[in-house]
Amino acid sequence: MEVRLQSAADKTETLMVKLRESEKSVERLQAEVGILKESKGMVEDQIENQKSINEDLDTQLTVTKAKLNEVFQKLSSLEVELEDRSNCCEELEATCLELQLQLESAAKETLSCGINKEGKHPQDGWEIKAASVKLAECQETILNLGKQLKALASPREAALFDNVFTTTGATTTATNIRNLNKRFSLRDQMLAEDRSKAIILRSPTDDAQISSLNHSDSDNGKGLISPNALVCAPEAYYGPKHKAGDAAVEGLAIVPGKKLGFGLLRRLLMRKKGASRRSRSLVKV
Repeated sequence: MEVRLQSAADKTETLMVKLRESEKSVERLQAEVGILKESKGMVEDQIENQKSINEDLDTQLTVTKAKLNEVFQKLSSLEVELEDRSNCCEELEATCLELQLQLESAAKETLSCGINKEGKHPQDGWEIKAASVKLAECQETILNLGKQLKALASPREAALFDNVFTTTGATTTATNIRNLNKRFSLRDQMLAEDRSKAIILRSPTDDAQISSLNHSDSDNGKGLISPNALVCAPEAYYGPKHKAGDAAVEGLAIVPGKKLGFGLLRRLLMRKKGASRRSRSLVKV
């Protein structure tokens, strides 16, 4: 009996030890469960933060795509505008060269009309008048084209355009006017000598006919204007409203054989055309 009691007591003691160990294990497991719960909460918070970050990134991506589309549209419009500007520059270049040729031919016609004989004086006066008008129109058109090219060009090229349309034109104008005055003074002297000879050989009947013709021409308002005045001062045809622009128009006079200004203008236009083509090729790439 005592042996059984002793064995039962030993078993009870062993079970108590196991119970204590089990309780310690339960406490340890509960602590681990608490730690896992905290970790789970932190992970959930990180997931929420990541979701919000992803939403922000999606929004930024959408905005960036919209901006990129706008940039592409602007780039396309700029390419079209650049193409238009290059075409406009090419047209202006062709027009400027054509006007240069017209201006040179008009200047040659004006100079050649100043050495004709007295018998062709009335017809030459009208030819000089027409050539002077054409010359003034060409100069005014070239001035307007220069302003348009200056508006399309960069600031550095605009300064070069100013030099072309001011310095070279101003130096050639004085030479042109000086040559014209010299030619017309010589022609007037020859005409005066011819008139003095004609007066000696002319009969009174011829004088009466000439005076009647002059009187009828003055009555009909068909009197001729002095060729010197027409060539040296084109504003006689245009009237006082063009006096303000005479200095700029006269500054564009060109003497045949001196093409430095237009050569520089042509080089600037070709340089601008090459730069625009290179920029278009870079944009397309």
